[in-house]
Amino acid sequence: MRRILFGTIAVAVAAAIGTVAVPAATASTATPAAVAANPAFGQVDGGVSSAALSSWETDGIVFSLVYGNGVVYAGGTFGNALPPGTAAGTTTGEVPRTFLAAFNSTTGALITSFDPTITYSGSNAHPGIFAMALSPDGSTLYVGGVFTSVDGVSRSNLAAFSTSTGALTSWHPTTGAEVRSIAPSPDGSEIYIGGAFGAMDSKTRTFAAAVNNTTGALLPWAPVLDSSVY
Repeated sequence: MRRILFGTIAVAVAAAIGTVAVPAATASTATPAAVAANPAFGQVDGGVSSAALSSWETDGIVFSLVYGNGVVYAGGTFGNALPPGTAAGTTTGEVPRTFLAAFNSTTGALITSFDPTITYSGSNAHPGIFAMALSPDGSTLYVGGVFTSVDGVSRSNLAAFSTSTGALTSWHPTTGAEVRSIAPSPDGSEIYIGGAFGAMDSKTRTFAAAVNNTTGALLPWAPVLDSSVY
């Protein structure tokens, strides 16, 4: 479109000052390049082999993935996990998993022992888990997003789980708005949190805050930002 527009302007300007000779169009004699067909599963394509996955799936969007100790944790806005190869729109064999699920990193199998029930009661139209991080030693999974309870226990957009037992821990800093990022310090003693909030534990924190890794106590770090942290 840009070339056509520029050409039209050039011709118009030239016409205003004199005669314009427009060369006749010539057809290309080049032979079109052949388009290679996609290789079948199992064949090598550019040095990378492919294979059909046997992993379980989710019925909604996954926003965050973390790996530790042979487990892949998935957080998002889904409500169920589905068996491998489940066709779109099919519910056969689905297993409830509200916003958070764990899978074996080798087989892709759903880990049935990790099954927290995460719920939301509020006005946000898009609840879910949007941020996750593992502690440096792999013992704790921190999650953030938009939710109000975990396993019937009040949690305001932030929660933590033991990776060895899957149990909810006592860590529970509170924020009244969406959490979008979580990052532990290198030694794991501090947890940095970003999102769309303006306060943490009822203290002013504009879009970013830091808390203790075990108690959840708010730390003095308080940058003043002008937009949400993702």
